[in-house]
Amino acid sequence: VNRHPVTLRATIPLEPVVELNNYQAIRIPLEPVQVTDEDVQRALGNLRRRFTTWEPVARPAQAGDVLVLSLVGTVEGKEVFREADLPVYMGGENRPLGPQFTERLREATRGEVREFTLPLPDDYPDQSLRGKPCAYRVLVKEVNGPRLPDLDDAFARQVDPSVDGLEALKARLRQRLVEEKESLRQERYRRQALDALRQQAKVEIPPILIEREVDHALEHFEEDLASRGITLQRWLETTGKTLQQVREELQPEAERLVMERLLLDRLAQAEGIQVSTEEVDAELRSLSNRTQRKDRELLRALLEPSGREAVARVIARRKALQRLLQIVSQPSEGEAPPPTETQPQPTPASQ
Repeated sequence: VNRHPVTLRATIPLEPVVELNNYQAIRIPLEPVQVTDEDVQRALGNLRRRFTTWEPVARPAQAGDVLVLSLVGTVEGKEVFREADLPVYMGGENRPLGPQFTERLREATRGEVREFTLPLPDDYPDQSLRGKPCAYRVLVKEVNGPRLPDLDDAFARQVDPSVDGLEALKARLRQRLVEEKESLRQERYRRQALDALRQQAKVEIPPILIEREVDHALEHFEEDLASRGITLQRWLETTGKTLQQVREELQPEAERLVMERLLLDRLAQAEGIQVSTEEVDAELRSLSNRTQRKDRELLRALLEPSGREAVARVIARRKALQRLLQIVSQPSEGEAPPPTETQPQPTPASQ
């Protein structure tokens, strides 16, 4: 008879603890969206730079010019670089020559020959030559200065053929800036609401949930590297990092994501949020329309009962977040209600 019975030990993760506390009292003011005349002028300036042309100038080269060069580069007596008509922007990185290259061409004039030596950049295509001194002989064939287009109706129609002049273009830019700022404001507001909910709630997360999220993040990172033809091991060797260091770097974001999901799940429960079969079906149809062929296996998995439950949870979290935004945007006692939407400046397109 065995007097020492077998003892089995199992580690069972505890359920997360989520207490929302008085989330109904959270209030966050909604800042209005403002687009100034300076914002519009800045956007116009960016458009002008996009339509810049270059024309020959008689003066010495300066920042912002484009030079056309004939050059030869040699390393240890061996020719490694030869170009007959190489355009070089004065001020850019100019790979594979490096940013120091154009510094040696400041004040150069058309027809001038300059000779100088510089180390090849650390990202030079031939790894065996990186950092080695390269002797350059450069002939400046052209010096071209930038010419910005005039801000007139013709420029406006060049930028956007659907507008009838410069004022219409300004109005359209203003409307676009309003939409961009509104999108940024909404994203910032969602982040503020979730942060506020997290700060006043009590959440205890079993470590295994965070580790699983780190695993998922690491899988996505490996897939991204593989799409660029790089293995994780090669990336680790190149950066000098260990796998444990990478996991530690991924952990804060993993913890935030897990916590926010738990908070939204609990909020959906507290608010009695329901997800109908029709909503799940609509979400799956939308996913099917957007899913690429290589992801069809994932879509088939989502059609299974467990997959449909996962989709329902995603929808419930989305609805819970919307409910949270409704709560936090309510006026505090004694305050006027915030505007329901930003009123953009009128434009021909919106009138």
